[in-house]
Amino acid sequence: MISLIFILLPIKLIKSGLPRMIFFMAPLLGVIAYYSGTLSRMGTLTPQLSHCGSMSYTGLMYPLHEILTDAHQDDLEARNQLCWVRKMITRVPEKSDAEFLKLTIKKLQMPERKYRAALPLIAFLQGYMMVSLENSTWGRVQTGKDFLDSLQYWRDLYAIEISAREYAWYDWPFSVWIKYEYGLIENNWQAIIDGITFEEGP
Repeated sequence: MISLIFILLPIKLIKSGLPRMIFFMAPLLGVIAYYSGTLSRMGTLTPQLSHCGSMSYTGLMYPLHEILTDAHQDDLEARNQLCWVRKMITRVPEKSDAEFLKLTIKKLQMPERKYRAALPLIAFLQGYMMVSLENSTWGRVQTGKDFLDSLQYWRDLYAIEISAREYAWYDWPFSVWIKYEYGLIENNWQAIIDGITFEEGP
């Protein structure tokens, strides 16, 4: 609907010969994108699969990422990794156990290239896991200190910083944009951790 009002309508006013079919295609694509979902329906055991919705930019382009330039490849891999962790968050059960925790940790260790931009979502995943374990009959297994220690562990593991990468001249201006975009997260991650506090449990 936004593209219909702010893109297609002005074009129509400038060029009267614009086919009317385009005005029906924009809402149709919007509906298809909405119902196809933001995440794919694949399992989370293989991080290299496409985990973003097929109608999204990442879901559409990710299968081609290996033949694209370095900047586009890093961007698509990082975005796909974000979708992968988001999918894991949505699949945390209300009550879990030690085996589920071990499987989640094993999954997070799998990606060959681990991007620092995924850390905020990994923190959310860890938080959901804590709540899930507290609600289970298995009992509380992690304290606030354990939670912070695990975040430090993932920070050391997920170390690829797109903002620190050097790209070829032909990746400009896209490379400049993604270095800025991912740098907002990568350069402020320690401040996010320092801002998290926990009260000691009973």
